[in-house]
Order: sequence, then C-alpha cells, then structure tokens
Amino acid sequence: VDLVLNFLSSQNQMDTLILKDIKETLESRNMVLHNATVVTHGYMAAGTTNTAFLRENLEWMGKASNWAKFTATASIGVVHAGHVQQSMALLQPYLPQGGLSTSPFSEGGALYALGLIHANRSGGGASPTVTYLTDALRNAGNDETVQHGACLGLGLAAMATGTPAAYDELKTVLYFDMAVGGEGAALGLGLLLLGHGSGSTLSQAAIAELIAYAHDTAHEKIIRSLGLAVGLIMAGQEE
Repeated sequence: VDLVLNFLSSQNQMDTLILKDIKETLESRNMVLHNATVVTHGYMAAGTTNTAFLRENLEWMGKASNWAKFTATASIGVVHAGHVQQSMALLQPYLPQGGLSTSPFSEGGALYALGLIHANRSGGGASPTVTYLTDALRNAGNDETVQHGACLGLGLAAMATGTPAAYDELKTVLYFDMAVGGEGAALGLGLLLLGHGSGSTLSQAAIAELIAYAHDTAHEKIIRSLGLAVGLIMAGQEE
C-alpha cells in the first residue's frame, strides 16, 4: 500500500489548468455540472493525496448541497485512497461528532470516504476502521443519509472478508426497509461478500435472503441494489 501511495504521489502529473478551465466554463451553470466537475477532480487526483485544487477552491466546493455535498466529501476518499495511516485525521472535520447530526450529507459522505481510503485494506475485517464504521452505523439512528454512507463505508472497509458481525449489522439496516438506507445496506452486503460465490455457508444464505427480499420490498432503489449485490457476491463465479 505504501509503495503504491508513494508512487502515485511522486509521479502525479495532474494538470490543474484543465480543472480550472472546466470550473470556469461551468461556474455559472447548474449543480449537475458542478457535481460532475467534483467527480472529474476525484478521478484525476485518485490516490495521489493531492488536494491542492480543493484547498484553493473551498468556496466553490462549498456550493455543493444535498447529495452533491455527499459526493464532494466522498471524493476526498478517492484522492486519498490507500492513505490509511492519516485517514481519520484527514476526515475529522467532516465525520459525525456524536450527538445530533449537523450535516448528514457531509457526514455520510465522510463515512463513505473512510471506506474508500481503506477499501480492501482492512486486514481480515477486524480493523479499528471497521469497528468505527460499525459504531457509526449503529449511531446513525433513523438518518438514512448517514446510514447510506456508513453502509457503503463498512462494505468497502470490510471488502471480501465475509465477516458475520458486519453482515448482521448491514442486514439489520436492510430490513428497516427504508429506500436510501436499504440501498446502501444492500450494496454494502455485496461488497462484504465480494466474489465469495456459493463457496461459504454465509454467502449461500446471503444470496437466498437477498433474492427473497428483492421480491418482498416495494422500493425500487433497494431492488436494484440487491440485484447488484448478488452480482458482486457472484463476481468471477462464471458457471
């Protein structure tokens, strides 16, 4: 992880002039284009840990609202992917601080960002990050936006580990049958059991449960994400 991070950081050739031109061209337009520019930055700077453009354009970034704010905060995790030692310090200003949620979209996005930084780097599913995200999911209460981010973050941080405890936490949120929280929970379950196929008792049971629930729920978001979850569990299992 450190070698890749050092390589991407030292060999970073991101052209911020391109971003500056895109930003200035689209500045007076709508939020969809603003959001697209934020995503563009995330891809260009992925893994480089270079957030100079964001720091220089904080006011412009602050124009994001609602789910665009969720995406903007999550993009920090894309830029810092693999920066596991500093993840909590980097995201501290955005993460839930306990008590009442003050900005659920940025908090949910920060939990998602934490998962993106630690994706497939959890060391067997028992890391402090997995514990933190599990606690954040429990503390989200009925806030679907925070639930959504915490579920995605937990699925990424515990990716492919098939940890039963994480499975139970995500399944609990899924069975609340709330569209946004359930969507995140379903995708989190797919990531947790990524590529397991029918090779374990847990994944066999999961496939049966997810397909059954897709027939029971009336929420299109949950049905669609359950389909994706089954695809993630069966990734690489061509037969």
